[in-house]
Amino acid sequence: TQKHVDFVIPDEDDSDDSVSNDADHMPAVAVDHGTNSSEGESMNPSLQSGGIGSILADDDDSTDDDDDDEAGNVVTQAKPKGSRELQRLEWGMRDGSGNNKRLMRNPKAQRELKRLQWGFHANAVQINNDPGTPRNMREALKGPEAKQWLQGLFEEYDNFFKKRSAWKFMKLPKGKRVIGTKNVLKKTFNDPKANGGTRYKLRNVLLGYQQIPGVDFSESHSPTPRDSSIRMALALALYYGDQYEEEFLEEGDEWVYTNVIDVEAAFLESKLAFPMYIKFPEYFEEYCEARGVTIPEDADCLEVGMSQYGSCHASRDWFNLAVDIYTGKGNGRVELQQSVSDPCIFYKRDGKGRVVLIGSNWVDDSVWSGKRSEIELLKRTMRERVTISDLGPIETHLGVDYKLCEDEDGKYFECSMESYLRDAVKKFEEFTGKEVRNYATPGRAHSCLEKHDGDPVNQEEYRSHVGKILFAIKKVLPDCANAIRELSSHLQCPSKEHWQALARLFGYIKHRRR
Repeated sequence: TQKHVDFVIPDEDDSDDSVSNDADHMPAVAVDHGTNSSEGESMNPSLQSGGIGSILADDDDSTDDDDDDEAGNVVTQAKPKGSRELQRLEWGMRDGSGNNKRLMRNPKAQRELKRLQWGFHANAVQINNDPGTPRNMREALKGPEAKQWLQGLFEEYDNFFKKRSAWKFMKLPKGKRVIGTKNVLKKTFNDPKANGGTRYKLRNVLLGYQQIPGVDFSESHSPTPRDSSIRMALALALYYGDQYEEEFLEEGDEWVYTNVIDVEAAFLESKLAFPMYIKFPEYFEEYCEARGVTIPEDADCLEVGMSQYGSCHASRDWFNLAVDIYTGKGNGRVELQQSVSDPCIFYKRDGKGRVVLIGSNWVDDSVWSGKRSEIELLKRTMRERVTISDLGPIETHLGVDYKLCEDEDGKYFECSMESYLRDAVKKFEEFTGKEVRNYATPGRAHSCLEKHDGDPVNQEEYRSHVGKILFAIKKVLPDCANAIRELSSHLQCPSKEHWQALARLFGYIKHRRR
């Protein structure tokens, strides 16, 4: 196990390009003082349970037994108090004689003690991303919304049992095995399918970890388009739209720059290559009784006739079906061609060699550009095999917000991730305890970050913040690519200097990015 060192980030000397030289704008990283800390009021409320490495702003007023680090800043470490599990692990395994003699700790106890001491245990207040959603059906049926959740459960079972006939009663054949299932609950607000109200949605998924390769499935890989391929398809849509727009208008047609199509329950549409059997899902007997379905006496399982969420091969089965829909030959079909460089890009040329349809397919969401007549033909072709939703022009796709704009040079897409970036900066400031400063550039000019050979400084948090911002930089922030390249080169052993550079990048994104 590596040692982790908490610290207070000192002020930088290169403040010539920042708005203010005030040292209060620099982030501070320190360790919680435990339950006796005088800083309890300034802590993040979700971390006030004690024993957790938390983030404090302005730790200069502390009067406890503090140690000074090399930069002259105050760093205080305190073990969590009142944790029985931590006390048990500190003493290791006792000999049972009552004298509490300390024995040699075993490796498992040492790892668990380290995890507790450095704040990764659930001793902190658990943050639930959606506190209004029950964890399982047993909890849902005990709550005030039991009727709505039960209705959602029956609708999900109707989807398998009646609409798609994906489940059939079966006596388990000799030599075969059954796989378990689990219901995943999710509450969505302002849902169009619930007339703008609250939708109580359930998804019955397979426990894919119980599947055996070679027995329950053969291959599981399924491709997705690269970000560069999606951008290139949109760029070609702008180019062909500008080049062929007048020609198509003369032919009585028009160029559609974007049209998003979503396939409903895509993984349930493809056939299985291997026979598969599942146990009766929870509350299935109640469902059969409510729907008037009689369970045969000799039936002890359900045969799954179509792919299902959670199975290891579900995504691959759906992709193979999607390729067959797009590229299949026949009268009244769209007959697209699959790109050689990226298997998730599809296109079509007319008799004159013009590209009349191009699009990218990401699992069950696809974005298409081309002649309106070709897009309508594509929709008809897809509706013959699957159920689709026409979402219209692109607005948000894979976390990126798109807006079709036009200036004197022509049309272009404005891409942004403002809400994601605001959330990333906010979490960084909450962790450090101070607001990031305003910088003109994402990194220091004529300098490189050096390798740190000492103890890593808050390695887990450093990796988390770098990963968050790396996701956005790959999509919409090319001007920050060099800065994140340097920062991501030191994930194994970050230092104070690396944290300063990360704070600078967040400051640039917050204050200078439009």
